[in-house]
Amino acid sequence: MAGKKKKVKTNALPQNIKNPAVIDAIEKMQANANPVSQNALNEALKQAKLLSPVQVDLELKPGSRMPKVQSSQIRFIMLNTTDKKTLFPAFTDLETLEEFMQKSGNSTGKSIVRTIADYDKMLSSPGNKAHGIVLNPGKHNMIVPSKLVGVLNGTQQMPEPKAAETAAAPAAPSAPPQVRVTFSEPAVYPTRMVNAVYDACEKNPAISRVWLKAGTANLTMSYYLFVEADEKKPEYLEYVKEAALPLAKDVPVEMMFYTEKAEKEIIKGAFALYDRELGI
Repeated sequence: MAGKKKKVKTNALPQNIKNPAVIDAIEKMQANANPVSQNALNEALKQAKLLSPVQVDLELKPGSRMPKVQSSQIRFIMLNTTDKKTLFPAFTDLETLEEFMQKSGNSTGKSIVRTIADYDKMLSSPGNKAHGIVLNPGKHNMIVPSKLVGVLNGTQQMPEPKAAETAAAPAAPSAPPQVRVTFSEPAVYPTRMVNAVYDACEKNPAISRVWLKAGTANLTMSYYLFVEADEKKPEYLEYVKEAALPLAKDVPVEMMFYTEKAEKEIIKGAFALYDRELGI
């Protein structure tokens, strides 16, 4: 029938949603990021049924099954980061969703069941502004970029590795001004170091965001941490470095303040490993 509106379906009650395989894969990935743990998470997500918090313009009785509703009646709750990125929050179970909503000062509200295929359709739809999904925000904070969602759903191909970006080394005590540094994403993500930096930054309200890049100069690889803070005080760089260095596994750690030039030439819109104001 012409003009018939599309309906949104759910096949399970939110309280019945459990994803132990996804949780296990996330925690193993965060403990030791490598191709094996990444592949395990990818495979778990392909089979997962996740919960998306929504606002629905209809009345539901407590514990009742979500009926078929018009898509125009559903508004997805989104997360916005301070660097103007938008993400769909996705939860592995109702308990984690409710805990996050309560901590963020919002009522639990309603949720619907979504799969990776559903998120792929939403992320690729005209007018979409989201950059991906974030799994269990407030607990695991595992970001899955929109391109990877498409790869998992089979609608996109895994991108070929790009040539590493090259830029002049930022001024740092151990990097002479004329040294050229090649920046890229770390080949092996230093998860324990990143977690330690995240925990330290949560305890320092002056630090707003931190980014991680790998930099190679004269065949030596270093971790570069770019810090955005309320003031450019050297002690903030030292504070973050003290958290990172013990878990860097003998890889040098270079500290820099975030600048517009670093954003343009090196960071280029990458997700921050720590964001003070991630919120709804």
